[in-house]
Amino acid sequence: MKKFLVFSFAVALMTYAPAQAAAASLDALDFHQFEATYARTGDVPEGYAQVHEAIATGLAATDAVALLRRAGAHCQSTATHKSELECYYREEIGFADYTNTYATWDMHIQLNDGKVAALAIERTTDQH
Repeated sequence: MKKFLVFSFAVALMTYAPAQAAAASLDALDFHQFEATYARTGDVPEGYAQVHEAIATGLAATDAVALLRRAGAHCQSTATHKSELECYYREEIGFADYTNTYATWDMHIQLNDGKVAALAIERTTDQH
């Protein structure tokens, strides 16, 4: 009986750890954190790479939208947009002399049969 309990516990740990690792990596997708990293290091490509890794080709469109929304982005509905989706994240990154500076991450997702076929990302800044 003791061996069975030890075996059951080991199996539970082996199945729990990969699920937790996947969840942790998905929770790491955070546009605010990308902007903080950029302000500290000037490294935008790292953010691009993380988004491309999370929103991989073949991922269900609903899952892609859920991940991007959890990361802080705003996305169109998958119910009404069947062939492509637009998502964006916008953050104020500076204020000087009555001028606000914003960083915007625009994402264009092409879909095929409800799955991600292609992803294009562009980060821009503008002042108002």
